[in-house]
Amino acid sequence: MTKLSDQATDQLFGGAGEDPVTLSKRVDRYREAIAKEAWGQFDNMGRPVAGNLRITNSEASDTGQLIQISKVESADAATERVKALLANDEINKAIGASNVSSIEEALNIQKDISLTSPIGSGTGTSTGLTLVDLHGPAEELVPVDTPLRNTFPRTQGVGTALQYKQITGFTNAQTGTGLPLLHPGIADTTQNNFAVSGSSNALYYNRGPKISYTGQNKSAAYFQFGLSDEVTWSAFFAGQGFQDVRELSQTSTMYASFLAEERMTLYGRGTSGNGYSGAVAAPATVTATPSTTGGTLAASTTYHVWVAAVSGFGTSVATDSGAITTTGSTGSITVYWTPVQGATGYQVFFGSSAGATNAFFVSSVGWAGNSTTPAITLAGPVPSTGATAPTADTSTQAIGYDGILPICLSSSAGYVGNVNGKFSTTNPGTELQTAFVSMFNTNLARPAQVLANVQDRKQLSDLLKGSSATGFRITIDADGQAGHQLGQIVTGIQNEGVGNMVDLDVHPYMPQGVMPILTHTLPFPNSNITSCWEYRNVQDYMGISWPQMQFSYDFSTYWYGTFLCRAVPWQGALYNIQAG
Repeated sequence: MTKLSDQATDQLFGGAGEDPVTLSKRVDRYREAIAKEAWGQFDNMGRPVAGNLRITNSEASDTGQLIQISKVESADAATERVKALLANDEINKAIGASNVSSIEEALNIQKDISLTSPIGSGTGTSTGLTLVDLHGPAEELVPVDTPLRNTFPRTQGVGTALQYKQITGFTNAQTGTGLPLLHPGIADTTQNNFAVSGSSNALYYNRGPKISYTGQNKSAAYFQFGLSDEVTWSAFFAGQGFQDVRELSQTSTMYASFLAEERMTLYGRGTSGNGYSGAVAAPATVTATPSTTGGTLAASTTYHVWVAAVSGFGTSVATDSGAITTTGSTGSITVYWTPVQGATGYQVFFGSSAGATNAFFVSSVGWAGNSTTPAITLAGPVPSTGATAPTADTSTQAIGYDGILPICLSSSAGYVGNVNGKFSTTNPGTELQTAFVSMFNTNLARPAQVLANVQDRKQLSDLLKGSSATGFRITIDADGQAGHQLGQIVTGIQNEGVGNMVDLDVHPYMPQGVMPILTHTLPFPNSNITSCWEYRNVQDYMGISWPQMQFSYDFSTYWYGTFLCRAVPWQGALYNIQAG
């Protein structure tokens, strides 16, 4: 027996000598004829499953199963016959016009399917009889950028605190407080009396002068840290087939812990005592000056401005400017205040009456301004909602350590410079060069890295491109397509004092207005310090899947340790930088 698929094209359709286009048209007509053929598929109860036929007369068993088919007809034809019957006057009059209309509408709905028919949209459903193109798993648009915790070493600790001793200086070393500079010269002497020690004329050895030392005991307490998440059983089971929600919970909690440690590494601030920085001071004074122009503030109206210093995780209490009265109908108020060493920025609050609870947040700024250039100009309108000026200090965490910014901005650091404005336009980078020279003169420091906010780094890059100085080179690279790559950035600062290159890196969480200057290794081999910065953990990161005590899967992270700097005098910072 010859199968249809075994026959040649000319045997199926004839016209073997016809051109390919004609043969193709023959095939299309053949397929169209097959597609129009009546066909049907039915279940064992005689109900249609697929196709355009339906059983109109059959015999069934006592259980309802189909035994014999007597008559099958096209479903479309049946619909047309019903419509024809409805057109009969007698049937029309017997049923009624409104019922006939409803039946015809139902027939049309069953025949014509659209995005909204026969099933429309509703709460929790898609539109019509359509598939949902849901791509799994869920895409995570959450950056996990932790450059600091990926840089510093993590060492093993024990107990409740790390204790270590440091020799901070000895004679002629240029470090240490109150140590003399001794000349080592020796002159010959004659000893004629050999009396023992303790006598009126005891014997002394002719040796060089004795050296002196300074030292200190240091301690860094260990702290407990952790984050948690919960996945209800209903969420877990409902998500099966789309995503493992427990896995999402655990990885997200771990990533959130990494990000928390990164932020603590940058600007965590411990409580006072035991070497920790303590609370950030509130601005000593806030100066607010009304102007008759520049805004929409009403004339002869009293206002108050409050400013709080920011530490990263919290703020100081807010300082009130006192009452300011405007004098023009298009007035504004310019504000500046005393800069706070150790602050990573400031929050400004504005209100129309006295009392911190009546002043609402308007802006965050990175510098304090000065008498010629205000930090901020309040043009109006006066806010009436939002966060109010803080009345309690939240700048420290009793259960945390000092991060890089509090350490580099502390009085123990090797250099803390108040830029008090924008970077120099005549000598770009001179503020950092001043810091490098001072740090070397203090203790021979050779910094390796400066961390910056994106705005502050861009300001330096723009100044470099616009400077008339000749101590740099800009290369324009052609791409081979008659085009050029435009733009230059500052990737490092040459230490003009000692000659080494200092990396200039952007940190994703660095606040605008401050730049820590970091030394990673000490420039002398006898320090016994392999890295100036260190994570030391009794227990490093661990994940805990808690026993099921309720209808949920609970997960927590935990680590127990600290972060410390073993060489604070070799660190530095610039602060109070105006955005460029």
